[in-house]
Amino acid sequence: MKKNLLLILQIVWAPILLSQTYTPFPVSNATWIDYDLTCDPSTHGAVYYFNTYQLAADTIINSYTYSKLLHLYSENFMACNECPIFFAPVDLFGYILNDTSARNIYFLHKDSTTESLLYSFSL
Repeated sequence: MKKNLLLILQIVWAPILLSQTYTPFPVSNATWIDYDLTCDPSTHGAVYYFNTYQLAADTIINSYTYSKLLHLYSENFMACNECPIFFAPVDLFGYILNDTSARNIYFLHKDSTTESLLYSFSL
């Protein structure tokens, strides 16, 4: 009896537990921050990298609408008070294509002509 009850519960709850609502990838006002920590053998200290990426205005490439992905700044500093901090200028990093019909996100690097699949929400 317990096995039958468990089987019935699994059949009833399985579609609810496995389903997810598709939410399109952001195409504006999105920011990603990447932190990295690396050891520097020459100074025996830690180097921290702090990168910020942000989606900007749209652009058309091969009749598709891409969002520009900007690299806003980086900084790196060692675990000391006298180490320099480096700020990179705002730079175009690449492009993001949000294919809502296929539920895929593609990335195109600024120096490339080939897209890479970044995310697939259809799997």
